[in-house]
Amino acid sequence: MSTIDGFLNTSYEKNSKSSESIHSFQRKCLSSNEQSMPWYHGNISREQTENILLNKTDGTFLIRDSTNFPGDFTLCLAFNGRVEHYRIYQTNGILTCDHEEHFDNLTQLVSHYKRDADGLCHRLVTPMINEKYRIPREAISIEDRIQVFKQTSLVIRRSNLRLGDTIGHGEFGDVLLGDYIGRRVAVKVLKRSAMVNSLLDEAKFMIGLEHKNLVVLIGVVLDDSRDLFMVTEYMANGNLVSFQLLFIVFVIFNCI
Repeated sequence: MSTIDGFLNTSYEKNSKSSESIHSFQRKCLSSNEQSMPWYHGNISREQTENILLNKTDGTFLIRDSTNFPGDFTLCLAFNGRVEHYRIYQTNGILTCDHEEHFDNLTQLVSHYKRDADGLCHRLVTPMINEKYRIPREAISIEDRIQVFKQTSLVIRRSNLRLGDTIGHGEFGDVLLGDYIGRRVAVKVLKRSAMVNSLLDEAKFMIGLEHKNLVVLIGVVLDDSRDLFMVTEYMANGNLVSFQLLFIVFVIFNCI
């Protein structure tokens, strides 16, 4: 499957849609299963999108309303210093990018392309969070914090996470190597205690942070009755302090 200017290269004859049907479908899409879509930015322009995504790490994405085709959507994806724009066709309430894979709503579409690029320039990795989903500072209770993670679709099912060997020890407890749907991850494990607030605050702070030198938050596991898990990108060389110490030792050893 190839792309031209970021659009999937496929022929398509667009059906005309009334403004009423467009509004009806978009309402259905945004409220499907009452599931929030923090990567959905609504009616923003192509230029605004490129300003947001330009120079972001490969796989950073958002979805916006199509500018040229009312009722359709556009999947915008950062890759190799550029922003690719893929049209999401909507026909009779069904969504598709390539007329091969079909979805009932945007959440299903995003989940599919997170697992596999399937013709896109890169699989979806990091959502660009809409400002309205940013964590409010006044959210202070555990219930408030947990609700925010649910709203931003950063809650991971325990059944999708496999835990491996211990690779470190942090402020809150052990750090384990893990596997999350085929991706190597680092997992901070905390027994449910008074420190739950602190771990959730750390995870909360990481939401929406996007930089090549920052560890990416993948999500949190909240459905385990005994433990709380914070899942992040796995850094093979460890943290910066450990890496610097190893580098200093290496330099000293080679100068002796």
